[in-house]
Amino acid sequence: MESKRRFIGWAVFSLLVASVLGGIVALGKIVNFDVSLRVAVVYNLMARYLDESEEYFVLKSPAILNDLFREIVKKHPSLAPMFGEHPTMMILIDGTPSQPNAILKDGSRVDLMPLFDGG
Repeated sequence: MESKRRFIGWAVFSLLVASVLGGIVALGKIVNFDVSLRVAVVYNLMARYLDESEEYFVLKSPAILNDLFREIVKKHPSLAPMFGEHPTMMILIDGTPSQPNAILKDGSRVDLMPLFDGG
């Protein structure tokens, strides 16, 4: 009799755990638990400033363009003057002209082009 009671207790506990875990998995499919996003940055006409023409950054989500600028400046301090309060470049997010407070999405492509270059 005691073994039946333990078995029933174990079975009920197992079903509860399985339903809770199943609910968490189902919720994970509905709600995105990923807290980061990956953004491609293309440096157009910037060969005189750095060696890369394209690189990727991983940012905490949600992120705006200014967050990306901070990460770029950490990696490439010589570009800091271009990312001030009024950036001195054309900035496109997925082909659309954008401001520093524009929201970034996972997989966004950010094109940076200096407004003037040599002459």
